[in-house]
Amino acid sequence: MQKQKIILLKSAWKKGWLPFLRQFIRSVRDTLFSKHHYIYSLDISNMDYKDKSRFPDLKFRVIRNWEDLDAEVLARLKDEQEYLGWGDFGWLTDLEYQLIVGEIDGKIAGLGWLRNNQQAQDFFVPLPDNAELVWQTTVLPEYRGKKLFDKFLWQLMIHRAQFGTTLFFINCRDYNTTTQSSLARMGWSYLGYVAEYKRSGKRQMNLLKTPVPAQEIL
Repeated sequence: MQKQKIILLKSAWKKGWLPFLRQFIRSVRDTLFSKHHYIYSLDISNMDYKDKSRFPDLKFRVIRNWEDLDAEVLARLKDEQEYLGWGDFGWLTDLEYQLIVGEIDGKIAGLGWLRNNQQAQDFFVPLPDNAELVWQTTVLPEYRGKKLFDKFLWQLMIHRAQFGTTLFFINCRDYNTTTQSSLARMGWSYLGYVAEYKRSGKRQMNLLKTPVPAQEIL
């Protein structure tokens, strides 16, 4: 997680001192004082997405066990020196979350974890039967910086809609401004946030009475 904060700080520095200061304050608060989890939802019929990635469409494949991945990709997931932020092996073997990979020209470009409403009963808000929680997504480093994350998430949800999922939920920490911008571009709604205070151990729910477009909180 700290490596991700460093990556985001470096990216913010390139945009100017104001974006860097905002990123720095949020990163310090998350590290030392409190975690702020932003909560979003998206009805797929309201999704507004314009593909700017210049990548071909991804082909999705469900990973049912780790042997479904080739040895090179599996080795990268096990390599702690290469920060991929992809998830945890136990999510598949122990918790049975759904792991889906997106491929371009036969090579894995991204990984996405999904949880159904029964598996997501510990989430900040309840999920209806037609909903899934996008628990974790990552784009491999060689595909980053080219807006593939937006396309990956968009096409992942389109893929899941074929199986009856029409509503999606996701959350990200407030320091993750890159993901927040992506969600705003795609038309997600912001539901509020949950604050977890490190010193007291308390959790505070701050949900809006009426969701607002994610663009409004950038």
